[in-house]
Amino acid sequence: MKYIKYLIVVICALNFFDTKAQYRADEYYENLAYQEAITKYYKIVKKNPEDEEALFNLANAYRLNGESIKAEKWFRKAVKSSAKPDCRLYFAQMLLTNEKYEEAALWFRKYASIAPNLYDANSAKNIAKYCDRITKNGIESRNIIIVPVNFNSDKLDFSPTFWGEDKIIFASNRKESKKKDAWTADNYVDLFYVEKDSAANFTKVKSFSNNINSVFHEGPAAIDVKNNVMYVTRNDFIKKKRGYDGKKNTRLKIYKTTVENEEWSKLTALKFNSSEYSCCHPALSPDGKTMVFASDMPEGFGGMDLYITHWDGTEWSKPKNLGREINTAGEEIFPFIHEGGDLYFSSNMRIGIGGLDIFVAKRKDKDKWADPVNVGAPLNSPRDDFGLILRKDKKTGYFTSNRNGEHDDIYSFIDSEQKKGQEYICGKVINKKYNVPLADAVVNLYNKCSGEVSTVNTDLKGLFTFPMNMECEYAVVANKQNFIQNGHYFSTVDTSYSTECIEMTIPLIFKEEIIPKIAESEKIKVGDVFDFYNVYFDFDEYAIIKEASWDLDSLLNILRKHPDMKGELSAHTDSRGTYDYNIKLSENRAKSAKAYLVEHGIDPNRITTKGYGETRLKNECADGVECSELEHQLNRRVEFKVTYMGKIIESKEHVKYRTKPKTSNRKSL
Repeated sequence: MKYIKYLIVVICALNFFDTKAQYRADEYYENLAYQEAITKYYKIVKKNPEDEEALFNLANAYRLNGESIKAEKWFRKAVKSSAKPDCRLYFAQMLLTNEKYEEAALWFRKYASIAPNLYDANSAKNIAKYCDRITKNGIESRNIIIVPVNFNSDKLDFSPTFWGEDKIIFASNRKESKKKDAWTADNYVDLFYVEKDSAANFTKVKSFSNNINSVFHEGPAAIDVKNNVMYVTRNDFIKKKRGYDGKKNTRLKIYKTTVENEEWSKLTALKFNSSEYSCCHPALSPDGKTMVFASDMPEGFGGMDLYITHWDGTEWSKPKNLGREINTAGEEIFPFIHEGGDLYFSSNMRIGIGGLDIFVAKRKDKDKWADPVNVGAPLNSPRDDFGLILRKDKKTGYFTSNRNGEHDDIYSFIDSEQKKGQEYICGKVINKKYNVPLADAVVNLYNKCSGEVSTVNTDLKGLFTFPMNMECEYAVVANKQNFIQNGHYFSTVDTSYSTECIEMTIPLIFKEEIIPKIAESEKIKVGDVFDFYNVYFDFDEYAIIKEASWDLDSLLNILRKHPDMKGELSAHTDSRGTYDYNIKLSENRAKSAKAYLVEHGIDPNRITTKGYGETRLKNECADGVECSELEHQLNRRVEFKVTYMGKIIESKEHVKYRTKPKTSNRKSL
């Protein structure tokens, strides 16, 4: 993982003349041009394998570019001769990232013996003890479902930010740039966003406003939706002018933009910024009046510390360091303030699994959080995990990780930790044709009692979990791009389950498979009745789920092919529910089915509608008769009865709908 994610990234201005190789390598290194520095130092250590400074800088350049395997290799050589405390510390950290816990414990203790202060020594000893525990007992993991989002690219995608309920802003270097970042030798980072459609799928990624994105880095942002204000991390570059620190590097600043005439305004820098240090990763409280951000300003505790500032109505107050309760000798970055007041952030110098880990701290007062706790696996991994954002219920959210070993990706998650006595839906979404799991399918749970809708994504095994309240009715609807939406209704009213986990499987059909082709001729005559069982209705009970109406699409094809055909479109229910309710429900469903056909170009005069409720059951499952779910399913259908031919029609399309539907072990929507 490239440490571009820190956005401690600065732009360097390098002007080299003919100088010695060591000097040139050092200049690249000091100016954060690590890719070039690696090339130069490698040549140096090849000629002189005992060059202590070159070995350390080569290893550290690999570390800062997120190449932990190579960093470990060169730190292993460097610690043999280097007296630097950081050499031992960084070697221990790379061993931890590479899951060599026993050896990591040894080197954290060796660092503790020469640490510059007692606080850092104790921190290292505590990490060593945790490594010992992992070696003995392994890593404990919570029941959290994690799935990579479908808008990740083959480049860096990181630091998601909620933009209201349906949009997410994130940073990425997916866009090709003419200039390359000297740190990573890759593209600069811009802001992008995605939006969810009505089916809760993320739409096409869009680039953010040109008033925001520039030729250099734009990174993590925070948005105050109520006041139409956004704060953005950006290189010190405004009005086409670059700022420089004392080493001619361009640092990072936090900028403000507002919505003006439905457009984001030009950026303005906050007053507490400086060209001599970086300010980045802003996070806002829900009311937009408190900001926590990361900075390496002087007199901090380590590399990047977290600071707090407050909005007084006209400007932001002087930033205040959050202190030893939060900050360490390492990096504290990517804060997020939850609606409940908790502060989430990432650190590489607290007790963790490896790399950057995510922590949560409780708010003590206006300017203080304390007692950070590691959120644990699987949100944290041996590699870098950061940029967590969390919904109000603390059950769902997003974060960034390079756990795939290649680059930063954004992941969604749902905390499905089961509480004792709590009932759950434990489901799986599969490809119906091949019976294989479908990862990253969107699953919605509709609660008829409260009207609430919960959304999760399936994991790599196609699994999903929802907590639920008993004594209610639910619908579970799954969908995935290029597949047809499907789902189940079920009720827990007056029903007892022998397990706390109600299991279900939802099969999805690939779109190309759903519309049968019009085939060779076979006669259709007046009076023929065709049953359609695969017409799915939304949770308001009669609105059709348009992406799950493939039987109606087949009927639509027949009606289009034979424009003289007319008929009665009727809907039928099972016997459960009152007579009057079922009549009304079926009438509304028949009208919805007709509206769907009319919306797709069929003359409304060709179709009449009728709701028969439970009056035309296909079997003996009347009121008072105990029947299985499969038997009830046969009675829930839409029918089309041919009432006018015009002329003899020959088609084989209807044959499919004269056969009984395949049954399943769950009630269809």
